[in-house]
Amino acid sequence: MATRSAKIDQKADLIWAIADKLTGVYKPHEYGDVILPLTVLKRFDSVLSDTKSKVLEASKKFPETFAQRDFILKETGIKTNILRFPGGSNQAKGLKTSIIKEISNMGYGYVDWDLETGDGKKIAPTIKESIDNVLNKTNDRDIVVILMHDYSSITLSALPSIIEGLEKQNYIMLPLFYESVKVKKS
Repeated sequence: MATRSAKIDQKADLIWAIADKLTGVYKPHEYGDVILPLTVLKRFDSVLSDTKSKVLEASKKFPETFAQRDFILKETGIKTNILRFPGGSNQAKGLKTSIIKEISNMGYGYVDWDLETGDGKKIAPTIKESIDNVLNKTNDRDIVVILMHDYSSITLSALPSIIEGLEKQNYIMLPLFYESVKVKKS
């Protein structure tokens, strides 16, 4: 492996430092359901200020989502407004439309990923396979969202090489925020 720059190591360290805050609060299989503070910029309050009573009523339908939001707010001071469906939105099947409508009414957007390391599969890939799963499948897309689970030691080991490889493909790393074209609002 080529020598990594301090900048790439710093980015990887930042991501994992945030993930370390989740240790003990969530079980490892739940970590991937939390949108890390790194990916969220817009304040939840400002999105929902006109519909607070409806949001409070709707929150009873999605208790885990609001528990995660509250934890992230407590630990970082940031309120989230982006969700991801466990397994991707296609897993919601017949419920997808109604769930999307409900979360949209609550001021949330959702994101699906384009690529994944494969670290969430029952048979985990090797570090090299994780790197290849990302770098060999970007297909020159302008924007990609990559799913990586922060509980995976494989991803922890692969992340610096993934960052370096994406930079060599002329990608830049940006936070995922509510106004991003990759966040769907309805």
